[in-house]
Amino acid sequence: MKNIHNYDSLQAELGRLESEAKRIEEKLDENFEYLHENFASLAMNSFFHRKTNTAETKENGSFFKNENFKNVVNKFTEQVAERAAEGLEKIVDKIFQKKKHQPGD
Repeated sequence: MKNIHNYDSLQAELGRLESEAKRIEEKLDENFEYLHENFASLAMNSFFHRKTNTAETKENGSFFKNENFKNVVNKFTEQVAERAAEGLEKIVDKIFQKKKHQPGD
């Protein structure tokens, strides 16, 4: 946080923080989208601790391509995203609540 000396510097800092929040939100969205699209291959690589092209791996990979499994993964990622958003919102609210109620303002 930069030193704020007047209204103009406050507005500049608010603009900077809003831009940073938007950038972080976009990055988070990209990461969740990537996880959603690549969960099966990421899980397989994690499960086997390596990339392989064996028939066994391909057969096990079909488990991750199952529509019911994908639906469960979608629900899971939606819940994680929702909880993360709620947590971030609480943090932001606490930060701005503290600043509003600081003595000497």
